[in-house]
Amino acid sequence: MPIDINLEKWLSQLPKEVFTPRNVEEFRKYMDEGSNIIKQFAPKIEMKEIRNEFINGRESKIPVRIYIPKIVETQGILIYLHGGGFVWGSSDSYDHVLRYLANECKCKVASIDYRLAPEHKFPAAVIDSFDSVKYFYEKEKSVAIAGDSAGGNLSAVSSILARDEGIKLKASVLIYPTVGYDATSKSMREYSNIFLTREAMNFFGLMYLKSPTDIYDIRFSPILAESHKNLPPTLIITAEYDPLRDQGETYASILNRSGVETIQIRFGGVTHGFINLLGIVPSAEVTLQTISSFIRSKLNK
Repeated sequence: MPIDINLEKWLSQLPKEVFTPRNVEEFRKYMDEGSNIIKQFAPKIEMKEIRNEFINGRESKIPVRIYIPKIVETQGILIYLHGGGFVWGSSDSYDHVLRYLANECKCKVASIDYRLAPEHKFPAAVIDSFDSVKYFYEKEKSVAIAGDSAGGNLSAVSSILARDEGIKLKASVLIYPTVGYDATSKSMREYSNIFLTREAMNFFGLMYLKSPTDIYDIRFSPILAESHKNLPPTLIITAEYDPLRDQGETYASILNRSGVETIQIRFGGVTHGFINLLGIVPSAEVTLQTISSFIRSKLNK
């Protein structure tokens, strides 16, 4: 189906530096500006409480923002790992999405501000993400995890690491995740010039990874894990015009063949990053409602 007209209009207004980043500071500046504009269109959702805390991780103090909605009907907590190519993003830039999820899931949401590259190279983000999972599992026991793009990668990796340490997550949501290196899939060939460009992906890889051989480490490429059995029930969201679409859908097939309860939904007419356009693109709200319904059903079991 054609690209959503509202999304297409938004993309046309973005500076070219977002599509072909060369400098981290400049990229972050443009992304922050775009994020602030987006939040003006998002629904204004009041929380009962928002707390800023720190987790004592193995390598750093990890900033965490806890969102508590006015109505809490769901036990446990949802851990959210934001996207941004491992180089950008924060609880601030995802505030509108986090408020929406907390309100719709009717549970606490913990947003993890893991360390970013290039200041902190791979696997720093993985370590912070998994340390956060261990912390909240010990505290809450009933824990689900979700993330988009780079955060989807960290969620997939954390789910595998959790399984290997005997941590039983209630659910995992991977929103247009990157799960491994891909240069040849159909979606990569056809859609790597729309928003998430090949140039941008190469830039993110150079910033995040210490060495090209890191692509073979399952902490970057969870699709290469020896086993995908016994992972938590997983919802995978993909976008029609996204170069990461095929790898996300392939990962869903691998989970399904491994006996994991897996739901995979492709949203038509949208690109990578569309959930951030809450209040601008209708599919963003539909997607977040779908995710919330899935999380509620799993945390309440």
